[in-house]
Order: sequence, then structure tokens, then C-alpha cells
Amino acid sequence: MSTEQQSPGPQNTSGRSLAKAVARLFSADVLVAAAGMALSVVVARLGGADELALFALAFAVITVVEMLVDFGSDLHVARSIGRRPSLTRSVVREALRFKLSSGAFLLPAFSIGIFVATTDPSGAFFLAWSILLVPARAHAATSSAALRALEATRVLARIQGVIGVVQFLSAAVLMWRTGVLGHAMLVIFCGDIIRAVFLRRALNGIMPAEEHVRRTLPIVEGLRRNAGLAFINITSVLSVRAPLFLLDQGADRSSVGYFAGAARFINILRMLPGVLFNVLLPGFAAEKKGGSLLRNSLLGSMIVGIPTAAALALTAPWLVPWLLGPEFVYSIVVLQILAGRFVIHLLVHVFEAHLLAAGRERWVNGVFFSELALLAVGALYILNLHAEVDAARAAEQMAWLTVITHAISCIALAFLTKLQLSRREDFPEPDSSEHSSTRTDT
Repeated sequence: MSTEQQSPGPQNTSGRSLAKAVARLFSADVLVAAAGMALSVVVARLGGADELALFALAFAVITVVEMLVDFGSDLHVARSIGRRPSLTRSVVREALRFKLSSGAFLLPAFSIGIFVATTDPSGAFFLAWSILLVPARAHAATSSAALRALEATRVLARIQGVIGVVQFLSAAVLMWRTGVLGHAMLVIFCGDIIRAVFLRRALNGIMPAEEHVRRTLPIVEGLRRNAGLAFINITSVLSVRAPLFLLDQGADRSSVGYFAGAARFINILRMLPGVLFNVLLPGFAAEKKGGSLLRNSLLGSMIVGIPTAAALALTAPWLVPWLLGPEFVYSIVVLQILAGRFVIHLLVHVFEAHLLAAGRERWVNGVFFSELALLAVGALYILNLHAEVDAARAAEQMAWLTVITHAISCIALAFLTKLQLSRREDFPEPDSSEHSSTRTDT
């Protein structure tokens, strides 16, 4: 019997076990998102649109920096461990070493860039300080990728869910009692460190015995192989976070608060496309040409997405003021517009999963980069050429711009999917770790 057959770790994952794993992680994510929403409500109630804008910008910066520091290294971890679980320790060590090297450059660079780009000194200091959350989050992300590859989703969901809920609810209570956003961020910082420690301890507890090999796949080579998917993850994050940065640079900061207030409701729903992607990617690969699954997925996305978006749009006039306060009445229209983008987002994830299963990363990257370019050009036109636009109007126009650019991406991906199907080519064989790699929508 070979060494790989004897090694513990993921074997051939069935569709039912994959669905259970996704359900566990999705449940934990929903609980954490609800606790995060509670913190956002407290911030909005006590600090208003400007304070919520600063809070949203801080996490936008953290997410972007974390994605750049990672640059596909966690995907390399998931795939490498999926192939050979006995290399878990060396692969994780190498990934953390890469993140340390990239973070040593990116964290100071972004901190300096924030002070250069931001005119508000106190806001710039807060955003630069928030970057300190990245190292603990990056470490936790690597441990999470390894635990998913080893199919330890039960313990992963438990740690993520419990610590995340306690973390955000504690921050909300402290924010409510003191009214200082920095205190809430300090609690989140401590929670991130605790989560990283518990995830690493869980990983050490189930880590397979180290295999003695002369040479493993270098992480640089792994990153090169995963560059297409890494760029897709980065552009996906930027397409969600870019409107906040563009509004902050071209309009009043309260416009960021109005937009972020509406986006907080969408963020909880946005987890559904991420789960859909995780299930469909291996499903399309297994079905080869993906015909019937593609049709059923598109139909199911519309059946779920349209009523959900309609319900959110109809309840927005009382839901937003009730939770965030009367100051955020301008977020109502923004939320109703972004509800339409949610339906488009579901369809985009279906087409994206199909094309990635077919090995068309370059096609998807081209579409997403084009969307970012259109978003930047449109924002330049709205915010710079129409300087008289007030904060509420700027947030509303930015919401329409995100819907239009995302709809264009959806049409482009639909066309490319049709082109792929017309070629009648079988999908490439997925590697054994395809089920272990996950896609999250932050």
C-alpha cells in the first residue's frame, strides 16, 4: 500500500458530505454576520453616518490588504494538503512564511498610503491602526484553509461561530457603554488573536504525521499555478469594496455611511452566492459539460433571488430607520437598488463557477477587471464631473453604477458560458483538493 493511501486526510468527498460541510460553515458565517450587523447598528446609532463610514472603510482596507497578503497562498494550502495530507505541517509553515514576507512590505506601504490619501488626520490614524488586524486574520485564514482541506469542518465552524459571535457582541456592548469606536476595534483585535490561536491548536491536534520527502512544491510555484483564481478573488473583493473608497475620495464621508448602511443588509445575503459557488464548482467539474446543472442552477438562483430581493426592497422603508436610525433614511433607496444587484450576483456566481470548472480563469478575470475599470470610470464621471452632487445623491448614483457594471459582467459571463458550451469540450479533471478550496464573499 502506498504512503498516500495510508495517510489520513480527505478522500473522495461525496456530494452529501460536501453539502453538510458547506451547511456547517454557512451557519457559522450567518451567526457571525448577524453579530457583526448588531455592532454596525450600535455604531450607526451612536456615531451616525460618518462613524459608520469610518468603520466600513476600516474593514474594507483590512479585507483588501488581507487578500493581497494572501495572494492565493491559502488556495495553495488547500490544494497541496488535499493531494498529500502528510505535508500539512510543511505547507502551512511555508504559506505563513510567505504571508510574513508579503505583509512586511504591504502593511507599512498601505499605512503610508492611507496618510497620503486621507485628509482627515484622525480618520487616517484609525484606518492605519486597523491594519494591525491583518496578521492575526491572515494566520487564522491559513489554519482555516488547512482544516477545510482535512475536512475538519465541524471544529472549524464551531470555533469560527462561537468566537466570532462573542467577539462582535462584546464589541457592540463596549461600544454602547463607552461610545468609542476604537474600544470596539480593540475587542475585535483581541478576538482575532484568540481565533487564530484556537484554530492553530485545532489544526495541530489533527495534523497528520509529517512525511519525509526531499522536496515539496515551492509556494512560488503553487502561487503561479493558482494565480488565475487568486486574481479572481482579489477582483471580487475590490468590486465590493471599491465603491466605499471611491465615495470617500470623491464625495462627503457621510455618503460612504449611507452606502455602507445599506450594504450591511446585503452582506448577510451575499454569503448565499459564496455557498452556491462552493457547491457548484465541484458539481460542474463532476458533470463535465455542465448542461442540466447549469440550467437548474440559474433557475434556482432566480427562484430564490427575486423574491428575496423584492422582500428586502419592500421592507427597506421601515427596516433601515428602525435598525440604523432616522439619519439613515437616505440608505433606503440605496438598499432597494442594491437588492437588485443581489439577484445579478447570484447569476454571476453560477456562470463563474461553470467557467472556472471548465478552466477558463482568464475569461473570468477579463470580465471582472473590465467591471472594475467601468466602475472607476463611472465613479470619476459621477463624483468629479458633478461636484454639486450631495452625499445622499452620490450614494444613490454609486449604487446604480454598481448594478449596471455588474449586469454588464453578468451578460458577458453568460455569453462566454454559451461559447464554452458550444465548443462541446469536456471539463478538465479536477484535482483531489477541489472540494477543499472555498470561496467567500466578504
